[in-house]
Amino acid sequence: MIYSIFGDGPWFPVIIQSAIGVVGCVLIAVLARMAFRDWRIGLIAGLIAAFSPMPALFESRLLLDWLLIPFGAAIMIYLLKTADSQKRRFPLLTGLFIGIFAITRPNIIAVAPFLIIWLALQKGKKHWLEPVVVVVIGIVIPLLPVFIHNAARGEVVPVAAQGGLNLYLGNNPETDGMTPTLPGYGGDWTIREAWLSAEHETGRSLTVGEMDRFYLKKAIRFARENPGLQLGLLARKIALLSSSAEHGNNGSPHFIRRFSPVLYSPFGWGLLLILAAFGLPFIWKERATRLFLLWLIIYGATIVLFFVNARFRLPLLVGVIPIGAAGIVRAIDAIRKREISLFAWAIPLAVSISFITVLAPGHGFTARGKAESWFGLGSLYMREKNFPAADSAFMNATIAFPNIDRTNLNRGVIAYRRGAPESARAFFLKEIEIGGQVSSAMANIGVLARFRSDTAEAIEYGNKSVEVEPFNIAAYIIYSRSLLEFGLYDSALAVAKNGFELDSLDRRLMLIAGTAALKTGDTTLAENIFSKAAYPSAPAVIRQYELSGIYSVEAAGSVADSVLMGYAFYNLGLIQNSRGKYGAALENLVRSVELVPDLPEAWAGLGTVLERTGNTENALVAFQKALELGGESPELLYNIGLVYARQEKYFEAYETFQQALKLDKDFIPASEKIELLEKLAKENKISLE
Repeated sequence: MIYSIFGDGPWFPVIIQSAIGVVGCVLIAVLARMAFRDWRIGLIAGLIAAFSPMPALFESRLLLDWLLIPFGAAIMIYLLKTADSQKRRFPLLTGLFIGIFAITRPNIIAVAPFLIIWLALQKGKKHWLEPVVVVVIGIVIPLLPVFIHNAARGEVVPVAAQGGLNLYLGNNPETDGMTPTLPGYGGDWTIREAWLSAEHETGRSLTVGEMDRFYLKKAIRFARENPGLQLGLLARKIALLSSSAEHGNNGSPHFIRRFSPVLYSPFGWGLLLILAAFGLPFIWKERATRLFLLWLIIYGATIVLFFVNARFRLPLLVGVIPIGAAGIVRAIDAIRKREISLFAWAIPLAVSISFITVLAPGHGFTARGKAESWFGLGSLYMREKNFPAADSAFMNATIAFPNIDRTNLNRGVIAYRRGAPESARAFFLKEIEIGGQVSSAMANIGVLARFRSDTAEAIEYGNKSVEVEPFNIAAYIIYSRSLLEFGLYDSALAVAKNGFELDSLDRRLMLIAGTAALKTGDTTLAENIFSKAAYPSAPAVIRQYELSGIYSVEAAGSVADSVLMGYAFYNLGLIQNSRGKYGAALENLVRSVELVPDLPEAWAGLGTVLERTGNTENALVAFQKALELGGESPELLYNIGLVYARQEKYFEAYETFQQALKLDKDFIPASEKIELLEKLAKENKISLE
């Protein structure tokens, strides 16, 4: 909605997210004041939240985690209000915010039972049942539409089908506890690769829920078969949770802060933990302290169960900041009252936590981490089509870590786009040499060979690309496209069909396979393939959405899915037009020009159908549009001439047929019409003036 109103620029979403972030700081202040009944604690907590660097970082990014601070604070506020009040709206609001939080980050579902137990204990034996029931109802209200939506699409999933995959990404032989790692792909994987890998291992097509359950079972199997390794991994993740290092799996905060002074704020995770540890002895006996500790322990456990990074720790600030702020105020009060006995506990505890945060793993900005950060920056520049800046960032990545994957691949893409195919080829060869994205590099070399009409090399590298990485769907797309371009239609169809074994719903493959079938004369097969591309079933739409990802199909870049659908409608329209099914042809060609308004062939096809059905006025408009888009051809001019003739505009028809002959002097249909018009003019049946 924001993009539809304000355009696709980055600033309006950032402004809105930052404004909501300010609300989060206010809610933290309100929570701290309410919990400890002291306005000073609320003020300090709000200021700490405002100057904390990680919320500021993630409020500037298109991720959902920044919402969890205001949601989490709201949960705690209304939970405390419910504990102290008999009003029903407070438990209802508590449940509603838990449900909304769960839609954003399902971890809260594991925390909610403990919060409800805490509430029941606070209300006592006589008064616990009603507020607990109302909280549960509140949780169900926002989750029910999500559950119904999923069930209507064949998936009995309460919130989201991602827990199993995320669990395996954080619990497998290759993970480091910080990076979501898919064995065989490392940290550089896509949901498409995870899905196709699961389908290959099971030998069948999987729904999103089945794929998630597959990885859940793999994670459990790993823990059962490797108890020592699993325990060691859990211990490492607990240490990472307490580490002052801010690790980001969507970009390094350490790297990003060089572009944003706000991120140099000292109120990072490490200092906040130290403040909380220091403050605990002063507020240990207060009710809110136990609630915050419960939140920290249980929610922290849900993070450790998966993998640890800076954005997943954001909800913990809801408990850490109020404890730290309360400790500061209570310590000052103790000094004023000369009650220094608690400092004997507070100082050693703070010092101990200081050592833990510093000595815990995750520190240091490795060469690879630096390279990955430069790579991420280059990718952003690439999306903005700022190729010089992107190339510079990728070059810095290779300087930091010469063997980093994909960097040379992307530099090759940039070189091609800047008109330097030989440099592009050299970068692709370098990617192969370092053992990076070998299949994609080979596929792109095949594309370059096709562009210079080197059939042998195009086929050689296309074939190698699918042999090296049989699960790389892009390799099948590029290889079959090359075969199609070289007129090897049967081979193109065969390679595309092999690609369908990986993903039968890829529209790029469908267009190639359908075109190849059309070229071989099998219009029935072509129609079936184009129909699947143009009119996917409901489950197919869901699967295509779940598998969605941006990747380069050609060295020149990727194509939007809507454009691919437009081409499918165009081909369907041509087939139906050739069979005389003008109604269906008209419908599909209209859909085509709606989706791809700059496709001259679709406008020309639409004009042909309109002309054959007697709608000459609109046919002429469609043909003229095709001409404007650069679709000039003898056939198009001939069709325009026919329309003029049907409208009895014989002079315009005569001139248009002559223009067709200028493009192709051997175009017989135009010659025949010119001869006919000249004959009729001599017989005074028409005028060519």
